[in-house]
Amino acid sequence: MTPDDMTPEQRDAYELARERIAEAKASGASELSLDSLVTSDVVPRLFRGDPRFASLTTLPPEIADLSELRSLTLYHSEVSDLSPIAGLSSLRWLVLANSEISDLSPLVGLTSLVNVYFIGTPACEAEPELKEISEIEDDTKRTERLKAWLRERYPPEPPEGRSGGPEFAAGEVPPVRLLDPSMEGDEDQAELHDECRIKAEALMQVAGLGGNAAPRLSGTVDRYRKRIRRAPDEIGARIIWSIANTLECIWEVHQNAVKEGRASEELPPEVASALEDLLQTHRLWFLGHPDARTVWEDLRDPVPGADDATKRAAAIGVVEAAEGSNAVDPAATEPARETIETSAGTSPAALRALKALDDWAYNLVATIARGAWKIAKDPPGGFLTHTVAGAYLIEFIVANEPVLAHYATHFMSQGPIWWEALMAMIRRATTPPPKG
Repeated sequence: MTPDDMTPEQRDAYELARERIAEAKASGASELSLDSLVTSDVVPRLFRGDPRFASLTTLPPEIADLSELRSLTLYHSEVSDLSPIAGLSSLRWLVLANSEISDLSPLVGLTSLVNVYFIGTPACEAEPELKEISEIEDDTKRTERLKAWLRERYPPEPPEGRSGGPEFAAGEVPPVRLLDPSMEGDEDQAELHDECRIKAEALMQVAGLGGNAAPRLSGTVDRYRKRIRRAPDEIGARIIWSIANTLECIWEVHQNAVKEGRASEELPPEVASALEDLLQTHRLWFLGHPDARTVWEDLRDPVPGADDATKRAAAIGVVEAAEGSNAVDPAATEPARETIETSAGTSPAALRALKALDDWAYNLVATIARGAWKIAKDPPGGFLTHTVAGAYLIEFIVANEPVLAHYATHFMSQGPIWWEALMAMIRRATTPPPKG
């Protein structure tokens, strides 16, 4: 219901709710009451109800911004739709008793809930099992029973891939392929492409002089040289970015060594000059392609995180699972493989490599999980065999379940819930029917 459709009383309650929500956001409050009965002056203002909330029919969308909210009361209101609070992952206490809530499914992703009081709502009156659950006196038991009921009936689907990250195509038959935009361009870009080729060859001639200061330089330049020799429509933006980013990381190590006086880590002058020259030309060539520029922008300024080491290890596990399976095209793993060693550092290029690695793992798992979800949710009858289109996705998940489960449940939104639901569906879909 929009404000234009509300009665004057309903609109008054709606505007009051907006004021309370704005105040809660400004103050970082963890408690909010939009109920019509608990109006005592002894409780804080934001946890004090108001009789006008008896006419509240719609939660203002701004409530979704209260990311720190831990307690919400809608006692004796006319609110029927909980979808605006579906993303409040910090919510722990929720009072819905005697409201008009008819659908509790938006709560399925709120895993932090420890007390949901929903007796007397249309939702529990319409479902005998929900009614029974709502009458459990113990708050913890009641809430855990409700959460289990919701997970069974409304399992969230695997998330979509990250916007701006790598895209994968999972067809009816293997392998999963990386949709890597090509580096085709106009005449000016062709000239820059030729310069990159020439400068890569020049750097290759002196790269060996890098010695112990840059033991990775020769191999990386050789990979770049072989890739840049290809026609533009055969060069993927993500793979060439990943190789060039490794060169950027080597250059950053050299720059820091010069700045801090660590002569043993400095590149010889002729090597440093050739590397800098190639990188400058490469950037001009790369940024001249709109699709490539999108990749550059997405990976440009990542920030370090407290869980970077565990995230990196989990993502590497996904890469290795993909490399060991026929389910994923070897060319699809190239950009991720290139980022693994680079992502171990702390320089800007290393952080970019880590983000690229994590984006790759996230989007690959999301693609495979969503494809398997569709099959397992509604399998075409009986035991799922190799003849079923797309079954290779399920086979890949089953074969690599520990690694994929670890990444999904620790680093993907609502991972523990949808992964558990997916595996349950796979077990049902792949269990042969009883004989006779």
